[in-house]
Amino acid sequence: MTIASVQEEVTREVARQFELKAEGRFKHSIGDAEMTPAQKLAVLTEEVGEVARAALEREGLVNDKHDSDLRTELIQVAACAVAWVACMDRMAKRAAAEAAEEFGLCVICGDSTRHVWSSIFSDGGVRMCMLCQAGGSR
Repeated sequence: MTIASVQEEVTREVARQFELKAEGRFKHSIGDAEMTPAQKLAVLTEEVGEVARAALEREGLVNDKHDSDLRTELIQVAACAVAWVACMDRMAKRAAAEAAEEFGLCVICGDSTRHVWSSIFSDGGVRMCMLCQAGGSR
């Protein structure tokens, strides 16, 4: 297996977790903005606990086996971490867009003084200066 194929598997697991939430099997998904970091940590820690159990089972060190598959449990931990990071990024992008709107800043570079503002471009509602819109740098 390549890293890319494992990443695809993790992506499918993230989608599966959202589907389980949609089916009502979970109240929230770790990728939901409504969950607090402490709640997300509890979910991630529970998944890591399942990895520990699977590793112990594999070594024959537990008596009450649950037929856990170590690889499957590791994919689920990775999916939880990826969903959490993606949620953080979505929330940060939303906050940056709100700040740009409120203070008239470019959401990419955060500046309002160094760029030509004769025209302001919009990318999905995100305010950018002309230089950043053109792919320039600070």
